[in-house]
Amino acid sequence: MKRTNLNGLIDLLAFAFLALLTATGLVERYMLPPGSGKFQELWSMDRHQWGEIHFWVALLLMAALTLHLLLHWKWILCVVRGREAEGSGRRFALGVVGLIGLVGLSVAPFFSNVEQVSEKEEGHGEILGSMTLVEVSETSGVPVPTIISELGLPDDVSLNENVGRLRRQHNFSMSELRQALERINESGSGQH
Repeated sequence: MKRTNLNGLIDLLAFAFLALLTATGLVERYMLPPGSGKFQELWSMDRHQWGEIHFWVALLLMAALTLHLLLHWKWILCVVRGREAEGSGRRFALGVVGLIGLVGLSVAPFFSNVEQVSEKEEGHGEILGSMTLVEVSETSGVPVPTIISELGLPDDVSLNENVGRLRRQHNFSMSELRQALERINESGSGQH
């Protein structure tokens, strides 16, 4: 295959991967937002499956861009070095420093500690639609019967059902649930 044809093919693939990366990112951001992973699907895939596609497309784009840079490496070196004239050494040094900075910034997260930050100061964590009533009770400190009563749920409701599914079945919002839990905790009536 001619170098020009190979370059064109790699550029076309890079553009296609960029378009797919953008599309999957928009799907995750706007169509399947955080917290929707267990009860919403698009094309029979949930948010986490779309995230997997997004990840692999990002790697394919990175591979295509790496091949593109390798095909143009001589040109890149010529531009960075410049003509043998005043300032060409400074430009080369700036290019090397920029490359080292980019690589350092890219690998820095892999050398950092992951911290758990979802817990609130008082020891109450975030209430999510993927949680069961029992998990909401454990997280909020409000007894399950009090939650059931506050939301007007039937007494025989399954304690292992996701709150997101219960929300749709019994017509309450996650905001209403969170506000009710805060109200109960503020009044002190939610203590076990």
